[in-house]
Amino acid sequence: MGTLVMTNFPTPGKKQVLLGKIAEELSFNAGLQRRGLALGFFSISYGGKLIIGTKADVSLFPDPSSVTRFTQLVYDEFEYLEKAV
Repeated sequence: MGTLVMTNFPTPGKKQVLLGKIAEELSFNAGLQRRGLALGFFSISYGGKLIIGTKADVSLFPDPSSVTRFTQLVYDEFEYLEKAV
């Protein structure tokens, strides 16, 4: 038994200026360090890019490639949905 968390961080549609420079990319790992979290999945759209990240409990997902494959499948689904719209 485990817990899955999915979160999406909304951002402005265009790149923002931070300390006088354009922020080209964003990344984060907020809230995914909770105990008992089997799989954490997060996404962020920024500057025309979709960034997807995962964090998994190694006792439930001992093979890191299984998490990588899962993340790729999710990304592929986003691409499919984008083309369908």
